[in-house]
Amino acid sequence: MNVWNPKLRQAWKPCVYQSISQSGFSELPKSNGFLIIEANGGLNQQRLSICDVVAVAGLLNATLVIPIFHFNSVWRDSSKFGDIFDEEFFIYALRNHVNVVRELPEDILQRFDNNISNIVNLRVKAWSSPTYYLQKVLPKLMELRYVVFGF
Repeated sequence: MNVWNPKLRQAWKPCVYQSISQSGFSELPKSNGFLIIEANGGLNQQRLSICDVVAVAGLLNATLVIPIFHFNSVWRDSSKFGDIFDEEFFIYALRNHVNVVRELPEDILQRFDNNISNIVNLRVKAWSSPTYYLQKVLPKLMELRYVVFGF
């Protein structure tokens, strides 16, 4: 008996399908707006939030801003995304699936006094369906052009 072989119909399936041109880069459609994730909790909760927002950005065809970590009063950790993760590789690895930028464009930041806390924060229910994001979040994103997610 081989315990590592998947059972019939239980094979792993990719969560994204690559459509890479001959140059190795596929052009993504025009973005519907910017998603900003404010991840909090421990490292694992932050990682899960990042994975979730990458999937949502792909679903909504949104540009993802490099994640922001909340300073946690329990952990007292002021680490930034780039202190823990390789930003260059993050952007490179997602290049065919999601547009990623390091920060919001300056004109948007100026509208909010360079404080993203002033941008609309959409609190979404855990385990929301793709339909929820398409019906509730996408119209708000397209209206405002930028939203903050707090998972």
